[in-house]
Amino acid sequence: EGFVLEYLLILVSIIMIYQFMILYIQRNILRDYMLEEEQKINQELEKAVTERTKELRELAYRDLVTKLYNRKYLVEHLQNFQNQCKEDQRIVLYYIDINRYKMLKATYGNLISEQLLFQTAQKLDLRMKEKDMESALLAMYGEDVFIIARMGVYSETETEQFAEEILNLITVRYQIENYEIMVSANVGIAFYPDDSGTVEQLISHGSIAMNRARTEGYNKYQFFDHTVSASVLMKNRVELLLK
Repeated sequence: EGFVLEYLLILVSIIMIYQFMILYIQRNILRDYMLEEEQKINQELEKAVTERTKELRELAYRDLVTKLYNRKYLVEHLQNFQNQCKEDQRIVLYYIDINRYKMLKATYGNLISEQLLFQTAQKLDLRMKEKDMESALLAMYGEDVFIIARMGVYSETETEQFAEEILNLITVRYQIENYEIMVSANVGIAFYPDDSGTVEQLISHGSIAMNRARTEGYNKYQFFDHTVSASVLMKNRVELLLK
């Protein structure tokens, strides 16, 4: 009986140890599994956050109407161009203004006028892709202002030819819903570092050149001219003083 009792105690102990070991192993397996699953979930969440952050950043740099890059992206990218520009290179900026856009908007409404901007953006974007332009950027700068910036070795003749291409491309009759709308535009051209020392000056000088082109009529382009710019600034200052 004593032998049987001792045997039973040993057997019970073995069973208990076995059960304990199984429980211990199961807990470790479960813990490792949970850790592995937690790592997977964390990786998926991290990936989702990264992708969402990228999407939000992309949206922050896009114009809502045309889907082109916006003013914020343009300025940052031009600053990058400025830093990368070599001695034999220049940045050419084309300041493209759609004429009478506010009148078009008042006449045809927001949807039609925005569709007009969208189609214009598509034309410009497609042409730049067809020409396979490197170191070039197309962006919206204002409600009806497009800017194209190119960095490279460009002569004035090449610059003029591209300005003419821009005008020929977008100053056409647009068919939008039941309306036929004729668009006109003007282009101002400025160079860095020839005309401007900063990105802000480059854009401002493009705008001044565009306004000068407009005084000569629709569908014209003009280069920035320091002499004309000085007289324009003086005129503006006088007008402000008179007011």
